Amino acid sequence: MDKPLIGLLANDLLALSNQRAIAKASGFKVAFSAHIDDDWTPNDNHKEVACWLHGRANEDATSLAVLVSDGQLPSLNTRGFDNWVSRLKQLDQHGCQSLTKLIILAASTGGPQVIGQLLAQLPVIEDAALLVVQHQSVGAERSMIDQFSKQGRWPVVAVQSVSQLAGGYVYVLSAEDKVTFGSNLTLARSSTPWSGKFAPSIDHVVGSVTKRFRGQSLVIYLSGLSGEGPSGARLAQGAGATIWVQDPASAVADGMINDVKAVINVEAQIHPNDIADAVINWTVERRPQCRL
Repeated sequence: MDKPLIGLLANDLLALSNQRAIAKASGFKVAFSAHIDDDWTPNDNHKEVACWLHGRANEDATSLAVLVSDGQLPSLNTRGFDNWVSRLKQLDQHGCQSLTKLIILAASTGGPQVIGQLLAQLPVIEDAALLVVQHQSVGAERSMIDQFSKQGRWPVVAVQSVSQLAGGYVYVLSAEDKVTFGSNLTLARSSTPWSGKFAPSIDHVVGSVTKRFRGQSLVIYLSGLSGEGPSGARLAQGAGATIWVQDPASAVADGMINDVKAVINVEAQIHPNDIADAVINWTVERRPQCRL
């Protein structure tokens, strides 16, 4: 099992060195460390870490997931150092480890452009996977995978090439084979064709996946024509998923967006320029916290 991640914040270099030594001795992997002052503010990468050691009461620092220090940390080979190691080892480290959340990007006409823009702006989030459900012709997913791989830092793969979803990946569904989603992030190809007149079926995927992931799933309806959306959106809302739509004024085609809005109360309408920041905040808000 991978070591749990921890971030370090300190107001001087000696404290930062002590924090690093304690984190290492406690079995954590240091993901980020920063010497902060009154002007320090967290960035998107900082938001990816669930646990932080800190030595400064900075207002921006306290906005991070959890802070588990209360001032200067002792140096190596002191009694206080050993006490801190024991304290950190008692953390609920499950909360510091990767926990996959599923973000479904449902799109039709005009969708690839918005998805490409999102991937160009969104840092890789290790505890989240992106699932692209884009209406397309058979075989078109290959060109989309190449396109998306060049536009962002996320590794992009075909859903049909894997048997289980994992965090930190973008998965693109094919129009060729229907996929069924099981428990524990597993999936299987089916010989049954996609239901409805579009492939892959947005309603099928959204309805079945959100039933598995419930409150850990986010569905974003992007640019697309009418014909799909409302059925899956109702099921997703019933399962506890978060549902957003692209701002209709920014969409090449707003049919699917308006159809979804007609049957449920969506939580947000977001311009493509703002989707990446909103996704980061959504994942941070649902990340388990480490507790002493």
